[in-house]
Amino acid sequence: MKKFNRKAIMSSLISASLVLVACSETKIIEKEKKTVTVSDTMDSKSLTDAGEQLMSPYTLNLADKVFDMALQKDPENLKAQFYKKFLAPHLVVLKGSFKRFRPYVQTYGNIQQWDQGFKKFPNSPLKEYLADGPEDIKTSADVQNLLDQVANGYLELRNFLAKNQAAELNLYLNPHIFAQQIQQNTVKSCVVTTSPENNVSTIKCDFTEVAQVKLNTADLISLRQMAAGQVLMYAIYNSYSVDGIEKLIGKKFESAQEGQAAIEALPDFAKLRGTHMLTKVQSIGSDALAAYKWAVDYQKSLCPQGYSTYKNRKGYLIENGLCIDEKTQKEVNVALLEQALNGVINMSIKSNTGQMVDTKINYLAMFRNPVADLRSIAPASYDKCDNALTLRDNSLGGIYPDNNASLFIDKKACK
Repeated sequence: MKKFNRKAIMSSLISASLVLVACSETKIIEKEKKTVTVSDTMDSKSLTDAGEQLMSPYTLNLADKVFDMALQKDPENLKAQFYKKFLAPHLVVLKGSFKRFRPYVQTYGNIQQWDQGFKKFPNSPLKEYLADGPEDIKTSADVQNLLDQVANGYLELRNFLAKNQAAELNLYLNPHIFAQQIQQNTVKSCVVTTSPENNVSTIKCDFTEVAQVKLNTADLISLRQMAAGQVLMYAIYNSYSVDGIEKLIGKKFESAQEGQAAIEALPDFAKLRGTHMLTKVQSIGSDALAAYKWAVDYQKSLCPQGYSTYKNRKGYLIENGLCIDEKTQKEVNVALLEQALNGVINMSIKSNTGQMVDTKINYLAMFRNPVADLRSIAPASYDKCDNALTLRDNSLGGIYPDNNASLFIDKKACK
């Protein structure tokens, strides 16, 4: 049985908190003798440029505030919009994280270790930012509500990128945070040519673009699919309630049947949450398939130097190119994927007895019409080897329209 790992949550929160810094009243940040000054007299573009130079692990939240200022000056500022959408899902989970999660840790974790860690944290605006919140996360339901906000942030980012996929952006790198990247770009900007006549080598360098990253349609579509992947993850893992799972922390069960009984004793566990995103999965799949087709059609521009060439989109975010070789194209059954996205498909599948069975499969049934309670599709009985023998719903939530899901349950050998 999978455990609700509080240690993993605490560790990830502490690690993630290091990427933020609170906003100072003067709106001036100094680091390594570099000063970024923000003023209400600056226009939207200048404010965006200033915010962009604050895109570092320690000043992200300050950058977010500067982008707000830029958008107040010009709501149509595309680069400021891009950065706001990009930052949203990261910042929402971190603000006040030390304070917000304290009640949960106090009940289910090691509060002394939690408080000691915060006490040892250096006094700084960052520390103030991490403590700037109410002590409001007390249960797993509260955690899931917070994850909803993160998922919505990624969904908004995906929608923004879809709406603006024809845009072209130049992002300028913070020279202190990205010093190594700029140095690498500087080296790569030089080309050595040797004359065959006198064997004299000439070095030509172009440093004009070493401190920037370009984005065009290919990069924005790629980012959109990455954001969609995050939405998909939250749709799968956060759509059903885990309310009460804390009662099972540390418990071990002798059998799958015993574990199922313990879970089913929790009244709200495994019930569909009202904020679920399962119905968005079909759209995500269709979008991903469309992106794949587009990439295949435009291979000459997306992979200009061929599949085997490394970093063939110099200066762009997706530097290695969107390369799809002919073998991969042959292996991807676009027609089958389209059919699966649109409805039921006919397949021949090996059963748990080793026989091939012709059957109908509706892969997206659980996403098109999610079951209200996962108990309704759980095993109804087990054999002596702790294998599920029968299911309460032999269609498994509509995935097997022929009501023969039990034929395909994996069987493990008895010990």
